[in-house]
Amino acid sequence: MKSVALTRKSSAPRPRYVRQSYVLLVLLAVLATGLSVPANAATNTKSLSIYFNSKSATVNTSNFLKLSNIVDDIVAASGKSITVKIVGFTRSKGATALDRSYVSKRVNNVATELKDLGLTATFTKNTNGKVNSTGAEARKVVVTFKWVTGAAIPTPTPTPTPTPTPTILAAPTNLLATPSDRTLSITFNPPTVTTSADNVIRYEYQLNNSLSWINSNTAFLPITIANLTNNTTYTVQVRAVNSAGAGIASQAVTGTPVNTTPSAPSNLSITPAFGQLTVNFTSGFNGGSPITGYEFTLNNGATWSAFTPNVLSSPAVISGLTGGTNYNQIKIRAVNANGKGTESAALSGTPLVAAPSAPSNLSVTPGDGQLRISFTPAAANGSTILRYEYSLDGGITFEQFSTNYITSPVIISGLTNRALYTSIKIRAVNTIGNGAASATVSGTPSRAAASPTISSVTPGDKVLVVAFTPGNDFGVGILNYEYSVDGGINWKALSPVDGTSPITITGLTNGVVYSALRIRAVNSIGSGDRSELFSGTPAAAATAPAAPLVITLLPGNGKIGLTLSPTVSNGGSALLRYEYSLNNGTTWSNLALPVSGNIVEIIDLINGTSYSQVRLRSVNSVGTSASTSVPSFTPNP
Repeated sequence: MKSVALTRKSSAPRPRYVRQSYVLLVLLAVLATGLSVPANAATNTKSLSIYFNSKSATVNTSNFLKLSNIVDDIVAASGKSITVKIVGFTRSKGATALDRSYVSKRVNNVATELKDLGLTATFTKNTNGKVNSTGAEARKVVVTFKWVTGAAIPTPTPTPTPTPTPTILAAPTNLLATPSDRTLSITFNPPTVTTSADNVIRYEYQLNNSLSWINSNTAFLPITIANLTNNTTYTVQVRAVNSAGAGIASQAVTGTPVNTTPSAPSNLSITPAFGQLTVNFTSGFNGGSPITGYEFTLNNGATWSAFTPNVLSSPAVISGLTGGTNYNQIKIRAVNANGKGTESAALSGTPLVAAPSAPSNLSVTPGDGQLRISFTPAAANGSTILRYEYSLDGGITFEQFSTNYITSPVIISGLTNRALYTSIKIRAVNTIGNGAASATVSGTPSRAAASPTISSVTPGDKVLVVAFTPGNDFGVGILNYEYSVDGGINWKALSPVDGTSPITITGLTNGVVYSALRIRAVNSIGSGDRSELFSGTPAAAATAPAAPLVITLLPGNGKIGLTLSPTVSNGGSALLRYEYSLNNGTTWSNLALPVSGNIVEIIDLINGTSYSQVRLRSVNSVGTSASTSVPSFTPNP
């Protein structure tokens, strides 16, 4: 028996009697830990009977002192290999469940007191002591201490840990062969491994009792046996291999690789819901190829449909059915790469049906004499929704829409513009009857804005600035304007948004006449009436003209004719006149524009006189150009 050190805890859970210092004894006990008992050691035993009151499980002070004294004796004797056996007693006959409960508590409390005293030992508890008595003997707990004392414990010689010897492994059990295309997957219960030396290195298998064992190249399950011949039955045995060698072969299992269509699903059951049936089933064999989907029939196999969305396992939902109708020819089948599988047995089911639920999430958009209501449709509850109805009095009376609506949105027409309708509800109707009414919403019909009246159009660089008088907005604020350059066929909203006069139409081409312009207002109702046609021609802002360019000189009798280039820019504004100077720009005189062509004449000159300081410039509404120097010339008669 291994020697156990005896120590005192530094503090007990509750106050106890103070003893002498145990530092030296604790040190001795620690040194003794793990040492074997010497040959000349003595075994000591002491027993103590503790009697309890009939309704008590607490060790009283007197018995606690007795336990403490025994512990002190063991410590003083440097006791080792300490064991404590605690036996609780009760009556042999007539002991109640309460009696047995007290026995257990008393035994545990005695063990707790000993541990609180710092006793480190091997404890054995027994609550089955029996006595033929109804008095104190039937309420006692007997505590037996055993410990070893004797000569000093020699320094132990470490015992080397023995190296486990591998053993031949037992046979795998409960083999199961799962077939697929040219393959068998083998699962089984592995042999029991008791030490690391017995660990499985690999599994081997043999086919058809050939006595030729093949390495599976794995120590894990399952084993996959490939490259087999479909529709051929194979007998398979498996064995484990470890460092001791090949283990015992398993019992044989048979399997037949296949690659065909799936077998029929089984264990079918139906769970009805509104307008649908949920089919629960157990998948059949996949035929050796993965199942890619399932199909169902409602007419005993005359026609088949794929489940939507696709399902690969149970359950599968058939939707779009008529509530209250019994479907008694339902079958399903699996599909794989090889085709359609065997159909299941037929079963029946009846989808649930009820009046529709209430439409929800209503929102109202006003229009001209109408209100447009968008909503989340009601649940049909197994029966097709036939129509929606509306109420303007909070659900007291309902009316059909002028147009039959079966989904969102709906339009209530024939209303009065600018009137507030505060008690609007809608409901769905199916073959069962009227559905629940929606929550109440309100709205005020109105119309889009009337046409604006154009006041003026001001051209700019690639833009036209349009001033106008807005049309009537019928109480619904104007948010923006739209414009059309093709008479109203196509419209474009102003960006950035502009809801007041004037507005600027951008992205135009300078010099192009836009003769089919229209504008219209936009509010929360929609686009309003369009304006009358108007026109405009974008143009860049005018500048002073460029300096004239003299091409040729034509001297004459008391005059000089100047031929000017026609391509010189007028600055975007028509020329008003030319001006010339005979003294290099000190003084200037007006010169009329040519009546035709590009020739201007300076007259009242003196024949035979050389003019070398003549300059010419152009003038428009913006200003005067830079001057051009005219080459020297001499008028001749």
